[in-house]
Amino acid sequence: MLIRARDLRLRTAAVNAVRGLTKSCGYRMPASSTRCFAKRSLEVMPPGLAQALGPVLEQIAEMTIRIRQYDRQIQQLGQTEYPETQALMWSTVWATSRL
Repeated sequence: MLIRARDLRLRTAAVNAVRGLTKSCGYRMPASSTRCFAKRSLEVMPPGLAQALGPVLEQIAEMTIRIRQYDRQIQQLGQTEYPETQALMWSTVWATSRL
């Protein structure tokens, strides 16, 4: 269940909504990962949009914190309850380091 909760993709939907709303107002958000999107967007967003979309950016930042917590919990479960998953973790690290 933890993995399913982690994979809801709500943050991505919220980021896309903010990008779409700002674009429809004639602005463009800077390129950034979803992890730092809320902070970077608030720094460059015009005041009127920041007032309207600030609560959404706060929710994105909160979801980022929650996702980090899920990641830590999943990693801890892998180490304690399912040690066989460690081989998968290393292969994932190796594969992504080669990109």
